[in-house]
Amino acid sequence: MDENKPQAEALAISGDRILRVGSNSEIEALRGPETEVMDLEGQFVMPGLSKGMAISPAWGKA
Repeated sequence: MDENKPQAEALAISGDRILRVGSNSEIEALRGPETEVMDLEGQFVMPGLSKGMAISPAWGKA
């Protein structure tokens, strides 16, 4: 993360993966003819955790 830019303007997603986060111009450069563009009109976006996992040695004891 760039400390001088704590918030990004745009992000590129493919399937369930975030490909890149950056400025509008940086992400626009990745745009292809089949790209779907969504304007969230300044709304805040935060990715969620989908595959969390924890392992504890105590869980293996019977």
